[in-house]
Amino acid sequence: MEFSGLTDRGVVRPVNEDAWYANAKDGLFIVSDGMGNHPHGEIASEIVTTIFPARFVKQLSSFENLSDPAVAEIVKFSLSRLSEEVRSAGLKRTGCFGMGATVALLLIRAGKALVAHLGDSRVYHSGSKGFSSVTKDHSLTKLLVDSGDITIDEAKRHPARNQITRYVGMEDCPNADVSVIDLSENDRLLLCSDGLSGPLSDMAISDILNSCDNLKTACETMVKEAIQAGGTDNITVVVLKWKSSGAVDKAKTVSTGRL
Repeated sequence: MEFSGLTDRGVVRPVNEDAWYANAKDGLFIVSDGMGNHPHGEIASEIVTTIFPARFVKQLSSFENLSDPAVAEIVKFSLSRLSEEVRSAGLKRTGCFGMGATVALLLIRAGKALVAHLGDSRVYHSGSKGFSSVTKDHSLTKLLVDSGDITIDEAKRHPARNQITRYVGMEDCPNADVSVIDLSENDRLLLCSDGLSGPLSDMAISDILNSCDNLKTACETMVKEAIQAGGTDNITVVVLKWKSSGAVDKAKTVSTGRL
């Protein structure tokens, strides 16, 4: 498995509240976007990418088949518990009440990818059947689009475009969406915050992902294009390429990022 990740605070935000985590040996990849309208989103996303991963992998260590129904229940419980921890941390730390973050994660084993998310950070899949988003935004504008009240173009300019309906740290218990997809040789997967998917269309993202042979170059190009499109938000991308065989690069087994 090859992977590369990059995060940038953009040209407007004074602080980068995004964070990412990648562990090729465990097959776990995470992008978390601290909520900009809430206090200290950078602390919430740090909890997601530093405290959660090891525990999450341990909870699923005995499952080789990610399609086992028990796996989805464990994932949902784990993210619900994480939400409680973020909320509790916000209550205990001065000035952090109400902090929260999105979560988009991939867990890869035996040619399958488990996808789970809360919020509007996304996971994309590119393979022989084309390019598509595996996740569906948990946002107010997505609900309005699905109900036919607004169009996709109107959603990009809607005053509620940054309001998400599910996230870790929320008062109610969040219900994560969980799915499993089969992987084929050389499939590419992308995790990103809305700092990428907001200014760039799915077509633009697909063109970059599939035109860059080097994954690091793909990440750099995506961030550059998002900044040129405005860069009003923090931008985070993690790209990986699935290979059915081959050793993990031990020099690059685990990476995290925030800039």
